[in-house]
Amino acid sequence: MLACYRKEEMEIPLIEGPTLLGGLNPDLYKSVPEEEVEEDNFPEGHRGRLWFALEYNVATERLIVRVIKAKNLPSRVYGAANCCDPFVR
Repeated sequence: MLACYRKEEMEIPLIEGPTLLGGLNPDLYKSVPEEEVEEDNFPEGHRGRLWFALEYNVATERLIVRVIKAKNLPSRVYGAANCCDPFVR
């Protein structure tokens, strides 16, 4: 249950009872068949699309992020449209 109280004109939520904070939503990790993925369907105000893979090495406590593909990302140069800028850091 979520409740709110006012303190100096600001609403601050109070959480009562069990919550999913720190929990996982398994639906977010389900695979979508490749034929159902719409690579060129971008909603208004999008920031592009990025495909990546994550690998965590427990022994070294290292998270490895591999960029597989990027599509329709905005340029890092303000005002430049459709500018290829494949910089990854």
